[in-house]
Amino acid sequence: TYRWEQKLIKAVFIDANRTIEDYSSIEKNHFEIFNLIAEYISNKGPHCSPDMINQIYLQFAASYGASSWEYHPIFWRSVVRQTCGRVLYNSYLREIYALFLEFYEKTIKLHEDVIITIEKLKPRYRLALVANGNAERLHRLISVYKLDNYFDCLAISGESPFSKPDPFLFKYALKELNIESGEAVMIGDRFATDITGARSLGMRTIHLSRYDSMEDLNNNPWICPDADIRSLKEVPALLEHGPTLWPSSLGDNPTSRSAITDAIVVCGGKGSRMGSLTLNNQKCLLPLGGIPMLDYIVRALTAVGCRRIFFILGHYSSLVKSMIGDGKTYGIEPVFQEGPFSGTLHSIASCLPSIK
Repeated sequence: TYRWEQKLIKAVFIDANRTIEDYSSIEKNHFEIFNLIAEYISNKGPHCSPDMINQIYLQFAASYGASSWEYHPIFWRSVVRQTCGRVLYNSYLREIYALFLEFYEKTIKLHEDVIITIEKLKPRYRLALVANGNAERLHRLISVYKLDNYFDCLAISGESPFSKPDPFLFKYALKELNIESGEAVMIGDRFATDITGARSLGMRTIHLSRYDSMEDLNNNPWICPDADIRSLKEVPALLEHGPTLWPSSLGDNPTSRSAITDAIVVCGGKGSRMGSLTLNNQKCLLPLGGIPMLDYIVRALTAVGCRRIFFILGHYSSLVKSMIGDGKTYGIEPVFQEGPFSGTLHSIASCLPSIK
């Protein structure tokens, strides 16, 4: 019998922008800050209006993608350059960004599910804020809502040379909390940064779909979280059951309603080139970041719509069967295809008559 001892989750890592921050509170008041900055620039000499700043904002979105550009000094530097025809002294830029930070501090809101969730998590788990962003801005957020009372670790990209998905911030938080990657779960809204970065270390991941954006996943269908949620309020119950009982990720998403519903996974080789590692084990069950490689593959397939998976078995077939079981853990219907086969092509051909 195959025994994969799943590590208990000891820590929860949480993203900031759009995961705990309610960005709409800023977005609804764009012209308030644009007016303040326009007035500041106009007092320095050249005329500037909120409409001019808004046009620059729209140009940024068209050129570089929709983002919270006003959060970043580089946007305001561009505003100064385009409205003044030259780069103002850095002290002016600092004053402009300070005006934004004051506006941010009085305007920013947390999503309604944040405090209630972290208060439930705090007694049982270590908490870390793992976020990309300007450190000065994020510390304003932390101060306003006294988040340092909840988080045991702050890993902010603006305080380091690295940003997610680079593994540094995740490694830093793991080291600060003295835990292994398999003992932590990352919650975030971005596939390309939160999910990819955490999965590269073998961490469990939960994708938060607040805004129904599937852009990242559609471009990279193998970036698959362990679970997908609509609200942070779902997190305590997920953690209570443990990762192996989490529902298939993105099960209700349009991506999962793909025309491809069947898949074949070849997992019968002896792995002779791996020496003693596969002497008493199947190579697909070897751990990567503390998690069997087969687990990653199955979750990736279910995330893109596969609901029936053919497992071609051979060497230590009983171990694979033991891990997959009846498939309910993954939300699949497993079909175990056993030989003897004359080769890989023969084994795959044996499944084709049953493929939809």
